[in-house]
Parts: sequence; structure tokens; C-alpha cells
Amino acid sequence: MKLLQSKVRKVVARKGWSEKMFIAQCIMADISHQTARDVYAGSTGLTTETLAKIAIALGVTSVAEVLDLSDEVLAELGKKDAA
Repeated sequence: MKLLQSKVRKVVARKGWSEKMFIAQCIMADISHQTARDVYAGSTGLTTETLAKIAIALGVTSVAEVLDLSDEVLAELGKKDAA
């Protein structure tokens, strides 16, 4: 089971962008072409810096608009906060 799911394609589609437009916006945000392609393909193995740059490139205000956390991840994060 995948704990993180990318919402990038949904956001790109909502904006009316093509894959090429998304990649171009990422490159302008100092993200490599390959990383932009990987993110568009659904990769969720991102550094926080890259995740923030992706959010800015997409014009969203929260990384939650870019990644969907499963209930299991949220529960685990809650346990760590309580400790």
C-alpha cells in the first residue's frame, strides 16, 4: 500500500496545463527536468525543498494540495507528536 499519493496530475489538469507546461514551470522554479518528469509520473520521494518548489510552481498554498497523506501516515504522525 502506498502511503503517499501524488495529486500533481490533478492540479496540473485543473490548471489546464500540459505535462510540458508543468515541466517548464518546474524548470523555472529551479527543479531539474528529470525531477519534474518523475513528479509528474507520480513520484513522492521528494525533499521538503523540492516539495515546496513544486507547490510554488503550481501556485498552491499548501503541500497538502500536492500530496495526499493516507490515514495510516496521519495516525503515525499523531503518535510522534504525542510522544
